[in-house]
Amino acid sequence: MNISSPPPADSTARVWNIEGKPIAQYIFEHGSNVTRVSFLDDKTLMTASEDKTIRLFDLNTGKQILALRGHEDTVVDVSYSPQTAMVASASTDGTVRLWRTRSWGQARELQGHTGPILAVAYQPAGTMAASGGSDATVRLWDTANGNVLRVFDRHLASVTAVAFSPIAPLALSADEAGAAFLWRTDNGEIVYKLEGDEGAIYSAAFSPNGEMIVTTGDNGTVILWNPATGQKITRFSGHTGGVLAATFSPDGQTSPLPVMIAWCNCGTSHHGLHAVHSLSSQAP
Repeated sequence: MNISSPPPADSTARVWNIEGKPIAQYIFEHGSNVTRVSFLDDKTLMTASEDKTIRLFDLNTGKQILALRGHEDTVVDVSYSPQTAMVASASTDGTVRLWRTRSWGQARELQGHTGPILAVAYQPAGTMAASGGSDATVRLWDTANGNVLRVFDRHLASVTAVAFSPIAPLALSADEAGAAFLWRTDNGEIVYKLEGDEGAIYSAAFSPNGEMIVTTGDNGTVILWNPATGQKITRFSGHTGGVLAATFSPDGQTSPLPVMIAWCNCGTSHHGLHAVHSLSSQAP
């Protein structure tokens, strides 16, 4: 299953399968451009938007379940922790907000960045969250009390992506200047700097088994990395515009990692173009 936000000026989210066929008859609408889409579970779509809200939609009925309000500017990113039943949202208002999914009340507001926040991610256990901002820092937060655990300040440009390893105390952060660092969350030490192509990095993610990293950027390529060595595994090309994001199939039981899906901004007539890449021969 694949999800995407359509081109600018289209304030909707839509759902397809990996063959590119719609699997939901509904179009999920916001009052402004959609910036992020994610599944809360197999029945619920979660979206973020320039209209300052996070919205939940029922995939079976197409109806909006609720809208979370509190941010004072664009909501750029969202992350869900099933372990703690919490959602984290990042906004250009300079805050991260934590929301309880059982009551949908706001649990905490995290402040500390000195500018817009562009990325947020929950650590797999849900006890930490990371946020990256235009102040070129990554902040690790204790989600129980809202305290800053660590500030990673080795970036020289706005941090556009953050991710946690599912198997080790490692975080990955990337920025708009094309730098990506793999670093330890317990002491802040850099393990590897991932040396890729020039250009902004738009997204970064670990595979479900932690054995691969994927990064995408404005040069139209998708790069797979080995986190154990910091080296490239392979590069996927073919997109004709910047690749906005990529994600791995969550099913780690059929082949090591069956597919990865990427989507791009490939010109006026090809916004939201998707590519499905087989990973069966790429495992380290």
